[in-house]
Amino acid sequence: MHYYYIHTISYYVNNNRLDNITYCIKNLNKIKYSKTNNSNQKILFIIGCIYDELTENIKNTFDKFETLNTELLDIKVIYRKNTGGTIKTMENTLNYVTENNITSNYFGVFEDDSFYNLDNHFIFDSVDKHFNNNIDIVGCQVWESRPDIIHKNGYKYFKKEWCNKRPINQFVPWIKEKHIYINSDSDKLVDDNIIKWIDGALYITTIDKLKKIKKKLIKLTLAPENTKYTHCEHGINYGEIGFPTRLSINGFTFFGFQHPDSNCIPNIKNIYFQYLNINSIGNKTI
Repeated sequence: MHYYYIHTISYYVNNNRLDNITYCIKNLNKIKYSKTNNSNQKILFIIGCIYDELTENIKNTFDKFETLNTELLDIKVIYRKNTGGTIKTMENTLNYVTENNITSNYFGVFEDDSFYNLDNHFIFDSVDKHFNNNIDIVGCQVWESRPDIIHKNGYKYFKKEWCNKRPINQFVPWIKEKHIYINSDSDKLVDDNIIKWIDGALYITTIDKLKKIKKKLIKLTLAPENTKYTHCEHGINYGEIGFPTRLSINGFTFFGFQHPDSNCIPNIKNIYFQYLNINSIGNKTI
């Protein structure tokens, strides 16, 4: 089965943001993705449903979404335990489409609280410009007013004068060898000079590009599958910063469009994306 676009969301049920799912279903077929896109091309919407315990109520709630298919939108729910974060959702979705011989022109993995800006059309034309320049993943950058970080060339990295000299009480990231090197359990910190990243709200790529990445990396996230998700470890060190750093040291490339939060940076227009319901029960300090 071939789709023009596969849109996956990473959705943790306890955040209780079902309105974000409804918004996706309502709007995925309203977006003019490209000047060459025929509006009757089909989209696959995959809900990566993440749970602490899979209850009958959760199954009943989410199975109903699969009954909302339309002529131009197919909906699939993939259930999994709460580990590994958005990058684990990416890996699970890649496994699903591979096992089911599903193909697409574009492949997007979003946290459920981010979506395309409906006022900005032809997003994939902008994405293609970067693909044509050998970029493997197009994502986003959220502005951080930290003195140790540079936003440049479509990604973030540490200023030279801060590398390996950051205060020990500083918040994440602290990237250790176990976060980026497969089969390593070492807690030794890696050189800050090799760390570079885009933010973890969304990733746009193709199935073929992601298959090449998976073949090289073997696992997209090295977060332990037998431990419950935590924001700092699974979400940041293994995910948002660990994953792009692994891409970089293995020869893959990425670029982040700006994804500003107007609550933090007033008067800055979010050209490409928008935030939906961002309410969260998650503890961002662990």
